[in-house]
Amino acid sequence: MGRINKLKLLEILQKDGRITFAELARLLQVTETAVRKVYRKLVDEGVIVGVTTIVDYEALANVEHPKKVERWLEELKLHGKAGTEERRKTN
Repeated sequence: MGRINKLKLLEILQKDGRITFAELARLLQVTETAVRKVYRKLVDEGVIVGVTTIVDYEALANVEHPKKVERWLEELKLHGKAGTEERRKTN
């Protein structure tokens, strides 16, 4: 177990933002506690500024009633939270 390569950590996170701390620790060959500390430090220092969920609205319409999805998107637009891709489609 050694020091954490922060650039490698960020590279892994960018490829899979849902990866667990345990899996990160395994890949980086360090302890999970060390990964958590470095992750928290990167957040606190503003290096990691957020986590994003990308929604495929067409796929969502296949699992939810299309009218429900439409109302939900309208609600998001009213609050300025609709994704850039969705804004492009509607403008």
